Amino acid sequence: MEVVLFNGAFTSYNPQTVDPSLIDYSSVGEKIGDALICTGRVLLSRKVSKLIAEDHSFAAFIDQSLIRHLRGDWGDIDLQDKLSNDEAVHNRSRLISSYTGTSTIWIITSWDRSQTVIMLPV
Repeated sequence: MEVVLFNGAFTSYNPQTVDPSLIDYSSVGEKIGDALICTGRVLLSRKVSKLIAEDHSFAAFIDQSLIRHLRGDWGDIDLQDKLSNDEAVHNRSRLISSYTGTSTIWIITSWDRSQTVIMLPV
């Protein structure tokens, strides 16, 4: 079964033969014209990868959430965290956002913008 992530703009893979957490999504931010940040390498937790493979609507939710994160819409976090993220865009600190659909996910971009992790809350 082939699963297309991020509206097919970035990659597709066969989860039977490729571990989605190893896919390199370098410079994803450059593919979205109004992105505030670059993600670096995008890593998916095993649980997120499994849900994407099982549920196309969850894959679309991941797609929409990552685009929101890149555009500076930090989702379902409190005002103080949103203000911290807004500041972090300029001073290159870590960014964290949270989005709730059928599940809640966290998207965390490292301070140096070398990687972004998409995971379920622990």
